[in-house]
Amino acid sequence: MISAFASFALQYSGIPSDYKGTHSLELYGSYRFSNLTYVYARASLKYYVGDRCETALSLVVTHITGGGMKLNTVLTYEMRDLQPSKIKGEFLSSATLPGGSSIGIGFNVGASLKDYWKPSISFSLSYTFPFSLPVSPRSNLTSLSGEVSILVGGEQVPVKGAVVTLNNLVSISDENGRFKFGGLRPGKYYLDIDARSLERGLISVKTVPFEIELKENEEDFVSLYLTRSATLRVRLIKPEQTEISLGGVLIILSNGEVYRLTTRESGEIVVPNLKPGKLTVRIDTSTLPNGVAVESQLMEIDLKPGATETIEIQLREKEESIIIIDTGVL
Repeated sequence: MISAFASFALQYSGIPSDYKGTHSLELYGSYRFSNLTYVYARASLKYYVGDRCETALSLVVTHITGGGMKLNTVLTYEMRDLQPSKIKGEFLSSATLPGGSSIGIGFNVGASLKDYWKPSISFSLSYTFPFSLPVSPRSNLTSLSGEVSILVGGEQVPVKGAVVTLNNLVSISDENGRFKFGGLRPGKYYLDIDARSLERGLISVKTVPFEIELKENEEDFVSLYLTRSATLRVRLIKPEQTEISLGGVLIILSNGEVYRLTTRESGEIVVPNLKPGKLTVRIDTSTLPNGVAVESQLMEIDLKPGATETIEIQLREKEESIIIIDTGVL
């Protein structure tokens, strides 16, 4: 997704006999590769009337890892009176810890390009923690807490390090699988869990993201249950001694969500990461090769957690019939 916008400002200050003006123009643009990676570009021009002109070009690449760590890489090029002035690069890393505190590490390398080349290096380490003062408490806020767990044999096993999102907010489950969002305004939110932060093969029992409505002065709790995903293999078997291609046959899977897939030349499809439970398999007979048919175009299978199930569908040759029409005697 690409977005762009611009801003322009005029500012004048001073005494009536000596006004100083500043004209500024800023252009912004961003491109989002995914929910976890995006690029942000910014160009700014400041003209101090009668004095100097300053220009800066910045490029920021942001990536959120599966563990919830945020990585920022920044490259900035500055000019003064359209002459190179400074270039610098920054690498910033921050992570949110259970309880809302965060830790950050920064590394900055720069060089002054005016008159002579002068390098500079700096390093920073920061730690922040949330706290509140009972000065003017707001009574119209709400909060949401919950847990992430795997269902194993009727038992719940907590999941640590799962990245849970609530609109544009992020929380990471602790060693007990618990997460929390505080200081929220009442209203509708969308709750999701980042599959890339989960162990391979895990899938949410409930379809995500899903909508949740938070009410004023109420603390809601939600459980996110995970299970092992299932894999389905559908194989079409052509009639004996029949030389036909089975590619391009449309197979429709439905389990609350609908998947429309076409077979390969071998007549197979393999679908991973399916939610366990009842699954309906339907063949679009209009996409079958000429001269073949199927006994039943609708089947149902019960997928087990973590299992790979196979459905073999035998095709047959179509029966041909001759229809004689009596047209009478002339």
